[in-house]
Amino acid sequence: MLTSLRELLRSKWIGGLVFGLVIISMALWIDLPGLSGGFGDQAVKAGERGFTMQEFDERLEQVLRIQRQQEGGIVTRRDAVEQGLVDQLFAVETSRMANLGFGARIGAAATDEYSTARVLEDESFADPVTGAFNADLYRRLLGNSQLTPEIYEQNLQDSRTINTLTAGIESGLKVPAAFSQLQATFLAESRSVDWVVIGREDAGSVEPPSDEALAAFYDEQARRFAVPERRIFSVLTLSPSDFVHTVEVSPEDLRAIYESQKAQRFSGPERRRFLEVVATSESGATEAFGRLAGGAPVESFSEEGFAAAQPRTALQSELTNAELSEALFDQNTRTGGVVGPFRSGDLWLVARLDDVIAGTPVPFESVSALIEEEFALREAENLFLQVEADLFDYIGRGLTLSEIASELGAPLLRYVPLSQSGRLADGTVIPALANNPDLMEAAFQGRIGQVTDPIGGGQQVHLVEVQDVLAPYSPDLADIRDRVVDAYVTSQESESLSRFANALVDDIQAGNRSLEDISEGLGKPLESTAQPISRANYDGAVPQQLLVPVFGANDGDTFTLPGPGVGQMLVAQVTEIRPPEPIEIEVLSGLVETELEQSLRNDLLIAMENEFRETLDVQANGAALDAFKRQILDQQ
Repeated sequence: MLTSLRELLRSKWIGGLVFGLVIISMALWIDLPGLSGGFGDQAVKAGERGFTMQEFDERLEQVLRIQRQQEGGIVTRRDAVEQGLVDQLFAVETSRMANLGFGARIGAAATDEYSTARVLEDESFADPVTGAFNADLYRRLLGNSQLTPEIYEQNLQDSRTINTLTAGIESGLKVPAAFSQLQATFLAESRSVDWVVIGREDAGSVEPPSDEALAAFYDEQARRFAVPERRIFSVLTLSPSDFVHTVEVSPEDLRAIYESQKAQRFSGPERRRFLEVVATSESGATEAFGRLAGGAPVESFSEEGFAAAQPRTALQSELTNAELSEALFDQNTRTGGVVGPFRSGDLWLVARLDDVIAGTPVPFESVSALIEEEFALREAENLFLQVEADLFDYIGRGLTLSEIASELGAPLLRYVPLSQSGRLADGTVIPALANNPDLMEAAFQGRIGQVTDPIGGGQQVHLVEVQDVLAPYSPDLADIRDRVVDAYVTSQESESLSRFANALVDDIQAGNRSLEDISEGLGKPLESTAQPISRANYDGAVPQQLLVPVFGANDGDTFTLPGPGVGQMLVAQVTEIRPPEPIEIEVLSGLVETELEQSLRNDLLIAMENEFRETLDVQANGAALDAFKRQILDQQ
């Protein structure tokens, strides 16, 4: 793949989408004007620029192709919809159109002359012998990347236009030194802190409550002990694995699949036999290219100017020159084709491909089980998708969930009374339900006897039918006395611990005791920062809950915080605040300056594009986008 094409196809408006959109694009998407229909197949209008849904569909295919190449595996159009990539790409393309439309409005758009000049001066499209632009090579290389000259040249112009619009912000932006130094001083200031962890046992025991105290506590905390609405319901869960056992595949089909995929999947790596010439100069490499193309044998390269010439046979992984490796193993390089010249240090490489040696195939018997499993899973997924569509028909016909389960031969699970949080009356959690809020929401919105629409999607769907609804109520104190007593004691212990911790702080601040005295008196370890911590660098051993109050306190301040464990508190004291040294400020200022400039640049770009949108009255066709996504989901 040519470097110029790679850079174009992986530019930030596509590559950024694959690995997560940049902050600017997401911010602009949030600020996008209300989506509206009303202009047919047009997806976005931004002054003189815009794109249709057909063009958007082609852009999506391009992005998915790049993602497959970069990350491996198969990324389907359905995946793109379900994972939000389609919406994100629409946002990025809308952002591009706003910039390009404004560029056209003010006369800043790049011209055809610019893209023509770029193409003609690009060495990637130059004839390897004459060095002149080769139109056939240009079209062939673009075709390998599924691009046309029109699309490629328009992309060159668009990139130039956007760079022109943003160049002023990027080149002229400079954060004042005082700002970066102030931020560096703030981040580099360091502090030392000591702390002791105390527990409920240090505050003393709590007496069991009297009947009167328990009744008063129960009345105050009535909502805490109330039993929420609970429901009895059944759940039918379906996934592709439920249909694997129904798939049958004949030995003949397995053999046919094996034969069709043997070269790509079930064979060792291919090797290439080629004649490699190593030239000492670029002119010598150009001469070697011509000789090899004419069929010259290895012995014709023995004169001065050629460092080596030898026939070789190698795997792609064995070739150390990346460009030579990519060219020889490119599927478009045919037997007899010449590749190069490629620079290798002070030398130049040219090679002629003489033969493609297929890899040794893996025996059918060794992979037949894998093929059968993959075939069964793929067919099961197809059956699952068909059944998923049929579920609406079953529901529309008024079938009960039990009848639907019988039609499909699938098991039906019935759950005893549960709250919407997935808990039984005694507080026991059912994880499979508690971790599926969509299912529980459907169960608590449905009517008795009503089968819900399918919940979920992708690899698993659920249907829910409610059998009974148990109204919320407040139990009598006598029925849950032990539970209320436990809650009362826990509450009193927490209050007692808080009072005890505050009393310790008062003692320290009054000068009666030090934190070290308290540590020794309670038999608790006195813990300290191993070294002073700053906002830019802190010791990972320091409890997280200490970080905010430590940097908000003054030297010598003592305070309490919830501890790292249940029933614990921290008593902490700032023991030193150290201003940063000038050298620390100087070193950190450079890093801070870059971050501040990037943040300011992002803000300015967002503001600039919002102005573009307002000036052009950018319109986005949300109805067309929704229809596009529905069509993808219906087809897959």
